[in-house]
Amino acid sequence: MSLSKPLLQLLNCANKNQSSKTTNSRRCDTDDALGFLKAVKLAFKYDKKNYDRFIEVLRDFSAKRIQKNPLQISGLKAKVKSLFKGHVDLVSEFNKFMPKEHRITLPRDTGKNKKLGEICQLPWDVLDVISQKLDFEELFQFYGVCKNWRTFYKSNFLSSQEPFLVEISGYPRRGRPNCFISLPNKKVYNLKKMMRKMVSYSKLTRPMYVGYSSGYFIIKTNSTCLLINPFTRIKKVINSSPFFGFDITIDQLHGLLAFEKCSEEFVLLVLCKKHGSLYGYQSRNNGWVTYFRKGKREMIHDIMVLNNIIYAVTNKGRIGVVSLNSAIIKFRKLKNTPNIVTFSNLYLVNYDEQLLVVGLNPVRFGRLDRAVYKIDWLTMRYVELKSLGDIALFHVKGKCCKSLSNPNRWGYESNSVYEVDFHFNKYSVYNWDKEWDQKYMEFPRTRRDSLQSWLSEYDWCCNQKYEVDYSLVE
Repeated sequence: MSLSKPLLQLLNCANKNQSSKTTNSRRCDTDDALGFLKAVKLAFKYDKKNYDRFIEVLRDFSAKRIQKNPLQISGLKAKVKSLFKGHVDLVSEFNKFMPKEHRITLPRDTGKNKKLGEICQLPWDVLDVISQKLDFEELFQFYGVCKNWRTFYKSNFLSSQEPFLVEISGYPRRGRPNCFISLPNKKVYNLKKMMRKMVSYSKLTRPMYVGYSSGYFIIKTNSTCLLINPFTRIKKVINSSPFFGFDITIDQLHGLLAFEKCSEEFVLLVLCKKHGSLYGYQSRNNGWVTYFRKGKREMIHDIMVLNNIIYAVTNKGRIGVVSLNSAIIKFRKLKNTPNIVTFSNLYLVNYDEQLLVVGLNPVRFGRLDRAVYKIDWLTMRYVELKSLGDIALFHVKGKCCKSLSNPNRWGYESNSVYEVDFHFNKYSVYNWDKEWDQKYMEFPRTRRDSLQSWLSEYDWCCNQKYEVDYSLVE
């Protein structure tokens, strides 16, 4: 059985052994093969492991073909079909390189589904352009067009969206996110209907909002922990955890959700700021562990993910790495830890793949008491910085502090701190270099009842998916 010329050319391109001198007909085949490989690489740009597997499959088949075993083409067909599951456009393009008798069967589109089949053929770079042109609310409809668009949406989850302020309902249902607020655009996006489809709050026992991380709302009840992604319509239910019995309020919990690289396994960390304790859950073993309990004088203040590693900082300025293979935090020995115990709030933020420690005290009389340090891992020292540079900080007093590089693209100011004053439906903007430079800005009204609005809580939602690598931490 002879192989088709396009398939041979695709194998040559995968092996990177094509000759630089080619005829016109062969050059055409080469361009098609290289274009297809580029499309596959783009489709799996957030899942490079899958792209590498596809190249390995082609090279493995090429080696067996050299051994005069052409019947292996059936195995090639099965492996590619498995790797391209959910990518109808890639399967259709791959069929052009296969002999007719070995092409992968695609579902036929008839009648109303014919136009839908044509939409599925759009390459991912085109879908990327389309998604960036859509309004926030339109992205929800984008997700539901078809399976191919849904797969693209999951891989490129809100990568082109600005940070939002989320309003959480006040007493008694403090665990229900009500809406997203876009401050630069002064728009309010209702989340009630979407959340109502995924969870019935009337059936939850004392729901409490924990945080927003990796696109998921984290909500705890007396016996479970819910992870709810309102955009991809995914809900995960976790069993009871050791921190449920504490007498805590909504602003005393902070959650961080991170996924294992190239996997659906995840790690959930919950920091109880009142007690300074850190608890962790891993989906691969379905168990909770206690990483840190409050000591007499030391407690955990914040956690974050940087370069696929989870870091924690204590009120004494000690920096530690959260181990994923054991229930310990490995604290690093830094030489010149500054006296930052005076700061009631310490946060870890990412600036250009560098770890920053930010100290903030409650604002008094319009003055922002603050300090920022960079961790130099080569010299194992704290380095004080005078400016935030090209980043903005989004702060909720006592709860969280998110960072955003190049904030001007979304309408925010660099070298500034945005802090919510939820009692008056306002937020403050502080210039980092000027202690007294403060601007009050009103955000859009989300409710008509001023009392209910006064009871609401707020959180900053930055659309970033955190990933961890188990091999980086012993």
